[in-house]
Amino acid sequence: MKLGCMLINFNNGTGSRAWDCSKPPHTETPSPSDFLSRCLDTYFSTISTDCPLVVVDDGSTDDSIEILERYSDGITHFAKNTENIGLTPSMEIAAELLFREGCDVVCRFDGDIEFLTQGWDLRVLQYFLMNRRAGAVGAVQVTPCGGIWAHGDMIVHPDGHTHLFGPKSRTPENCQLSYGDGTHLGNVQCDSVMGSLAAFRTTAYKRVNGLRQEFNQLRGETEDLNLRLLLENFTCTSLGGVYVMHRASERADRCAVRDTDTNLDQSFTVWNNLWGFDKRNVNLTDVYEKWQGTPLARHLTISPSSEVLYLGP
Repeated sequence: MKLGCMLINFNNGTGSRAWDCSKPPHTETPSPSDFLSRCLDTYFSTISTDCPLVVVDDGSTDDSIEILERYSDGITHFAKNTENIGLTPSMEIAAELLFREGCDVVCRFDGDIEFLTQGWDLRVLQYFLMNRRAGAVGAVQVTPCGGIWAHGDMIVHPDGHTHLFGPKSRTPENCQLSYGDGTHLGNVQCDSVMGSLAAFRTTAYKRVNGLRQEFNQLRGETEDLNLRLLLENFTCTSLGGVYVMHRASERADRCAVRDTDTNLDQSFTVWNNLWGFDKRNVNLTDVYEKWQGTPLARHLTISPSSEVLYLGP
């Protein structure tokens, strides 16, 4: 079984990292001041297999391309978009290149993460090998200060879109669990793996026709893909033995096309139209009525008083 990796980059170069949040109080002038060098240094130092790496720069306006070119010896294909067209079309470009390389699993990762687990790629491949219905596999996401931010996502949940094992307040300082404190996490079957590191079985990805064009220049494409995999009876699993640090909280403001106010609002509108519920404020009754009998409603049941109850994580 062959793994291929893809990095879709937009403005993760010099100046993109505005803060060092590894220890309180947060400090300015972090070193390094870019995300890419930490990301790729840890990628190449932790990966164990000889897998192709595709990089798509999505129209960066900083020095991202210069930084990426320093790692050219380890990059199989390097595509450069002339403008910021968004994650969905850029990921489709990268996925097609990996398919041509004969990859059985394609893994996307963000340019502002660090790889913390030696041989993480072998763990991902082993899970796919041992679990024939595995469609998506992800990792535990850690904050810069070492807290567990997410161990998979639930979309159909009483609290709306929820990061499992993460703080309810959605603030990094309030994480209840810490990386490296002796806590051992098992694998979690979830609705969606975190997009910061998300691996997909090629046959499953193709079965659902990849990312939907409705999410071009919008957010929500990863969650949408995962739910469609569930509907095809594949599983989505966050691996308790694979950790990545996501440094998004240290980011300076950037002008990505999908993060404009208009496109963020449109992201939720498109989601509601496709799935019939608001993932920020899920009405479990509506979800049960629309999706009963499918894996999307696998954690829902009806009480004796006809109330829809949630019995999942």
